Amino acid sequence: ETVATDLSPNYVAAARDNLRYFREFSKHKGRPIAPVECVAAAAESLPFGDEEFDVVVSVYLFHELPAEIRRQCVKEWYRVLKPGGLVVFVDSLQRHDRPEVIPVLEDFARVTHEPYYDDYIENDVTPVFKSEGFTFESHRLAWISKALAFRK
Repeated sequence: ETVATDLSPNYVAAARDNLRYFREFSKHKGRPIAPVECVAAAAESLPFGDEEFDVVVSVYLFHELPAEIRRQCVKEWYRVLKPGGLVVFVDSLQRHDRPEVIPVLEDFARVTHEPYYDDYIENDVTPVFKSEGFTFESHRLAWISKALAFRK
């Protein structure tokens, strides 16, 4: 079972519409896709039970959040993950990841007026996950993105 969440009910509605389209498209191609439940919810306050999920995936969320909400998200993900569960985290690089792209990161913050981006790129997320009980597993860098994995 797959559950997708977003804070915005409008984005959740759009995701449902897209899933309906792709479900039909996939049927015609002979490659059906599994059902996905879409739920409007804040990542720091999920409407799910304790230890309900095997995997939590976060894609480009943290740079949108203030530091305290980032920490609350990590606590919440720990709560909803089963023992041995995995967090897959994808977001922008941070300053320490690849110094040669710092000008690109700074331009992004300047051009897009993201209110929490500067704080995000300054403060490594790995210690936040570790302080909440996760074990660091792996990381991959790709241009201005990074993917991290943490195990409960």
